[in-house]
Amino acid sequence: MKISLFLKIFNSLFFPLFFLLIGLLIFCYPMILNPDNMPGEMVDSRFVNYILEHYYLFLKQAPTHSSFWTLPMFYPMKDTLALSETLLGISPIYILIRFFKDPQTSLQIVFVILNILNFITFYIFSRKIFKLNSFYSSFASFFFAFCLPRYIHVYHIQMLIQFYMILSVFFLCLIKKENSPNKNKLYFFLSLFFFVTQAYSCFYFAWFMGFSLPFLMGAFLLNKDLKTKFINLCKCFDKSYFLILLLNILFLMPLAIKYLSVGEHFKKYDSLEPISFFVSQSFLDNLFIDLSNYAYNEISLGIGFITSLIVLIALLKSKYKYPIIFFLLSLTLCFTHDKINQFLYDYFYPFRAIRACGRYIFILVPIFAILISNFLQKQKKVWLSILIIFLIVLEHIPYSSNFTWTKTQHKELIKSLNFDETCKIVGMKIPDISQYSVYFNYDMNVMWWALEHRAYSLNGYSAFYYDILENYADKKCILQLKE
Repeated sequence: MKISLFLKIFNSLFFPLFFLLIGLLIFCYPMILNPDNMPGEMVDSRFVNYILEHYYLFLKQAPTHSSFWTLPMFYPMKDTLALSETLLGISPIYILIRFFKDPQTSLQIVFVILNILNFITFYIFSRKIFKLNSFYSSFASFFFAFCLPRYIHVYHIQMLIQFYMILSVFFLCLIKKENSPNKNKLYFFLSLFFFVTQAYSCFYFAWFMGFSLPFLMGAFLLNKDLKTKFINLCKCFDKSYFLILLLNILFLMPLAIKYLSVGEHFKKYDSLEPISFFVSQSFLDNLFIDLSNYAYNEISLGIGFITSLIVLIALLKSKYKYPIIFFLLSLTLCFTHDKINQFLYDYFYPFRAIRACGRYIFILVPIFAILISNFLQKQKKVWLSILIIFLIVLEHIPYSSNFTWTKTQHKELIKSLNFDETCKIVGMKIPDISQYSVYFNYDMNVMWWALEHRAYSLNGYSAFYYDILENYADKKCILQLKE
């Protein structure tokens, strides 16, 4: 009896810890080798750090951070937090750590925690909803949290915040006719709550969830079993759920309106090319085919050649292959077919709220993870399943590090700015405004100098806005950047 209990505990803990540690080693080894290394790059990652630091300073009511919605950048513009991802859902984690660590170390710890939360959440999701055993749930969670598309987006730390999306789907899946009405209402509220939290943490994931919902419903109607489950789910709802829905819509509206209004300034980006689905940072794949020249992080959608083959086999063996194929193809066509993509941009107004269409791959990643794991669990030849998992894990080791800045570099760049210490509003003029995106790193230097000196910055960081109102600052507080 004691041996049986020990083996059960060992089985439930060993495999998750094993796959989690492998994933963290792949994602975090530059920091392990040298704690000075920081995840991502000098612009986007430092901006994420800047926003999270604003929350910490707002809590302390620092002089230039007294307004929640106004980051001290693009002075005197108000509500500048609305120009970016709010990252609100992970701010409590950062603030708690920040009381004990400096800003950059706090970001490193948050980076590790986000990876762990993605893994744990998907592990529970795989076990409870899809009934995968501990081993295959652990592998599915590894794939979800540490896959190649995710590593590409270490440059965009906000793209690690997907566990809220999984929690939203998880609680929706728990709604059943067998439950009491109050339990179902609680699950429905939690599902919507985590959806809204996802939107306020990383808007892209919430947007893609909403956009893919009609295709998902269509897929359910293509299969008798899924259609029955969908109808049974709908029968659980009545008019009393409307108040819960309305409450969450009200919470979501400020952010949704902001993103829709900002979308007017976004130009239409080209639809995705087929090559995007083969490009990745896989060390194993690039031994055979050099795709490094195409490895731009916004269009690198590859999950690996071996992994793609296994996904295809698993899909064709699945009893739900037709609904899944319909969902994958219909969603993919929206971002790859030029005419469909243009039509959506012209006539479906919310489509303008996003720019990086390639990020839709993260809607497919959970499907791929479950498909592979469910397929392998059903195989009689366990050794073959283990071999395939070994090859997939090996394939998801990147050939290069996406840790391209250090704490030391960051501090030296800030120190290099020759602003007068008495300046309360600072700015830097760039040589050519038409090429302003080239100078984002300099903007970030000014923003961080201002943050550390409790000053306002005329410079700022945004995808569509650039203007320095230099008449608001003394001439001695404005630097001219030379070409």
